[in-house]
Amino acid sequence: MSSGGAGRDLSKLIARPFSHDTLSADASARVLLLAPPGDLQLPDGLTNDLLAVQGFRPDYLKLTQHGLNVVPDSAEIANDGSFDIVIVCLSRHRRWNEQMLSTAARVCAEGGTIVAAGGKTDGAGAIRKALSRLTDDLQSLPKHHGIVMWLRVDNAVRTALIAAFHPEEEPSAAGFVTAPGGFSAERVDAGSALLAQHLPSDLDGAVADFCAGWGYLSAAALKRCPALASLDLFEADWASLEAAKRNLTGTRAIIAYHWRDLAHEPVEGRFDTIVMNPPFHTGRAAEPALGAAIIERAASCLKPGGRLFLVANRQLPYEGVIDRRFATARLLAETPIYKVIEAARPVAARQ
Repeated sequence: MSSGGAGRDLSKLIARPFSHDTLSADASARVLLLAPPGDLQLPDGLTNDLLAVQGFRPDYLKLTQHGLNVVPDSAEIANDGSFDIVIVCLSRHRRWNEQMLSTAARVCAEGGTIVAAGGKTDGAGAIRKALSRLTDDLQSLPKHHGIVMWLRVDNAVRTALIAAFHPEEEPSAAGFVTAPGGFSAERVDAGSALLAQHLPSDLDGAVADFCAGWGYLSAAALKRCPALASLDLFEADWASLEAAKRNLTGTRAIIAYHWRDLAHEPVEGRFDTIVMNPPFHTGRAAEPALGAAIIERAASCLKPGGRLFLVANRQLPYEGVIDRRFATARLLAETPIYKVIEAARPVAARQ
C-alpha cells in the first residue's frame, strides 16, 4: 500500500499522545507498526523493540534503510498477544483499515494499547466512529488535518474488534481474489480490460507482466496465447502479488513472481514481450514520471526484437519516452479515457 508521502503529518499525529504524556512506552515495550509510510518518524522510546509490517515495496525499502526490522505480511506475526503497543497507520481504503485493526486486536497484549492515526478525509473519522461504538475507552486528538486515537485492550475489546472488523468475505473482482487496498480491488480495471482485448494471440516465449497487481493481465495472456512458455509477474504490493499466486494456481505455463519496485530496482532476465498497466501516482496527485520510469525499465528488459503492450490514461505524456526507447510504436486502441500502445524493438538509452 502506497504511503502517498503522508509521513510528515502522520508522524506528528502519532507523536501527540506521547508528547502530552497521555501515553508512555518504557524501554522494554514491544511495538508493532502496521502499514507505515517509508518516511515515518516515531517518538523517542518507541523504536527500541519495534517490528514494522509494510507490504508496499518502496516503503519497505525505505524503512529497512532506516534500520527498522520490517516484514511484508502480518501473516508472519504470531497471534500471541505479545505487543505492548500496536500503531495502525490508516489509509483511505476502508477494508484495508479494518483488516489492520483486526490484526492489531489479535496481536496486542492484554492491557496493551492500540493507536490508530490518519487523515480525516482518509478514513480516520469513520474509524473513530466505529471504534467509539465498540468501547467507552476510546480517546482521540485532532491535529494536522487528521486524527490520532487510542484505546486499551482487554479480552472484551479484543473480541469486539475482531468481530467488527473481520471481513465477511474475501475481496474479489469477477471471480478473482484481490487484495484490500490494492489496485482494482473491487472490480476489473477498465483500462486493463481494454488492453486484454487487444493482446495478440500469437504471444510466445518469455512474457512479463509489469505492475501485475492481482494477475488480471497475466490470466488474460495465458488464456489468449497458447504458445506462451513462461510468465514473470512483477508487482510492488505484496498482498496483490499473493492474490495473483492464488488466481494463477494450476495454469500450464512456467510462472515466477517478483516483489519489486520497478521504478528503482533492477530486473534480471530478458523477455520477448512485456504487458503493463503502469501506475501514475503514489498518493492523490498524478506522477507521470513514475509510469515513464517503468516504461524505461521495460525497454531495458526486452530482447532486441521484443514488444511492449501498455494501457494508460489518454492524457499521460508517455509518447516521449516510448519514441526515445523504441524503434516503432503504434496506437492499437483509444477511448475517451484510455489508449493502448504497442511499442517494438527497444533501443539503447541515450547517455
